Amino acid sequence: MVAPAGYIPPQLITGDADPLFLGESEITGYEFPSGTKISLSQEKIITATKINGRKGTIKEMSGFDDWQITIEFPLLAATYSISLGPLVESMIRKLKNLKKLWLDPDSIPVLNEKMNALGIKYLVIKKFEIPDAPIQYNQPVKLTCLSDEEYNLDSAGSESIGVLS
Repeated sequence: MVAPAGYIPPQLITGDADPLFLGESEITGYEFPSGTKISLSQEKIITATKINGRKGTIKEMSGFDDWQITIEFPLLAATYSISLGPLVESMIRKLKNLKKLWLDPDSIPVLNEKMNALGIKYLVIKKFEIPDAPIQYNQPVKLTCLSDEEYNLDSAGSESIGVLS
């Protein structure tokens, strides 16, 4: 199907051309709101060795550290503690849904085009911040995460996913 002339997809209007979803499914996962900010950084693992009679050090790179991921977003809700049916979640219900994600001890699958392009397929949440909000219907939230990868704890033939799976 061809879009009509002048058509602009809603994702481009809202600035959410690369949405973020964490989890296995829509039921157990979490879709982040439009406008979520994602910051990514990664460091090389470098060992520096001093040599007598030489200025500076000799550097040896032995790999890459995990990606450090910061996810910042506002939780917006029409009500604070009372839900207005299944379509209007309260702030407390939204916080409880986020808490389920936080309590997950395993690696969480990531669906985000930018992160997936950088090889980030799983992450673990290291820190969950909910600062005091000046308005109870607009709660800032910050998640600090580390990338995780599939690895095998038993043998080369089977796959195991997760920090301590």
